[in-house]
Amino acid sequence: MISFKSFITTVHDAILKANDALMDKNVAILDRYFVDTVVDKKDTSGQVLRDDKGIVQKQNILVPRSVLMQYPNKNEDGSLTLSEVHVPLITLVPLATSQIEKATLVADFEIELVNDEVQLGAGHAASWLMTVCSAVGPSRSPWIAQMATPPSSQPALTQAAPGLPARSTAAATRWPA
Repeated sequence: MISFKSFITTVHDAILKANDALMDKNVAILDRYFVDTVVDKKDTSGQVLRDDKGIVQKQNILVPRSVLMQYPNKNEDGSLTLSEVHVPLITLVPLATSQIEKATLVADFEIELVNDEVQLGAGHAASWLMTVCSAVGPSRSPWIAQMATPPSSQPALTQAAPGLPARSTAAATRWPA
């Protein structure tokens, strides 16, 4: 027997942890495309700010990583010259961020009231299916993660999610399938 409240709390905590992991992955994108740099803090007129003791104030800023690109430019006389421009890397790649948008739990348990608390039985009829829907990328194309417990067995993955490592505890398929 397991407490219904404990079961729901565990499922809720797992969804929150999965969403936190997705958000951490999204924030890690910043490390790929920006460099954290410390610079002198300036006011709106461009003057360096100092504290009461005359020490220059510092601030952290994110500087975009960039590449130098050359492109042909036609001059007024019709000749071509190469012009150079620094292009931030983040503008050259499609960004795909993820977040959990919906979680659905379908369960079939034997239920008992023990000491005024609802308990879930682990009898032969006990089974559950959890579906987590997430939208991925700029197109917000959805995917579904599913984990199920067939009667009298351990949780089993229904399908492997694209891009997830083999040891992952999540499963997914495109939705709609």
